[in-house]
Amino acid sequence: MKKKIFSLAIALSAFIGVNAQEWTVPIIGEDISTISESTELYMYNVKADAFACAGMSWGTHAIVKELQNGDNKLSADVHKCTISRSNNLVQISLNGRQWLGGGGPASTNDCWVDHGSNNQYSYSEVNTNTYKLKPTTATNDSYLDCSWAYGGHITFSATNGYGNTEWAFVKRENITNGKYLLYKAKKEMYDIYAAVVEAGHDDTYSDALSIANSAYTSASATAETVKAATKVLLSEVAPALTQ
Repeated sequence: MKKKIFSLAIALSAFIGVNAQEWTVPIIGEDISTISESTELYMYNVKADAFACAGMSWGTHAIVKELQNGDNKLSADVHKCTISRSNNLVQISLNGRQWLGGGGPASTNDCWVDHGSNNQYSYSEVNTNTYKLKPTTATNDSYLDCSWAYGGHITFSATNGYGNTEWAFVKRENITNGKYLLYKAKKEMYDIYAAVVEAGHDDTYSDALSIANSAYTSASATAETVKAATKVLLSEVAPALTQ
């Protein structure tokens, strides 16, 4: 098995080329300050790996959930989003409905998408093109969040949140053209790399990390090539992550 894994690693390395290691957090979203108000977007919760939409029985509650038809397909525009900016604040509309709002003080209530109150949000960058969104009506340090680990109601971090406060705005074409799939594959590899570094074993596994990094940074990378390289990397560094 070890020989087979090593052979696959060599084949991958030959296919994608060898380069100096450079690891940066993968990016899928757009720069919120430059997005046109007419651009069709999808509001992505990074930690929950789910997209915002209008849902529940009346279709007026703001929720996040996975894409309906797989990670490279869209259906019925249920996740469609647009934004409006004014004075470094944004308003967010889901699926052509009213703006993303709340049922009272935005620091303590879930969000609705109907004719109720509208929220404006200030935004602060967490990583490149990934943001925390704070409603201007918040009475404390509370950010837009969702209620469960993998989705659920859109709510606020001060009371009902799960800590999923990182959001990105993804263009439609970057889902249908496979870039979202590639982003997810890179994120899986990056998380393994970060875990090896945190465990203090990046020097021990420098060769395996270098081969994986070649796949990670290749201009011709696809979700499939990155997933294959991630499988090899995980097999090599597993001892460092299980001690």
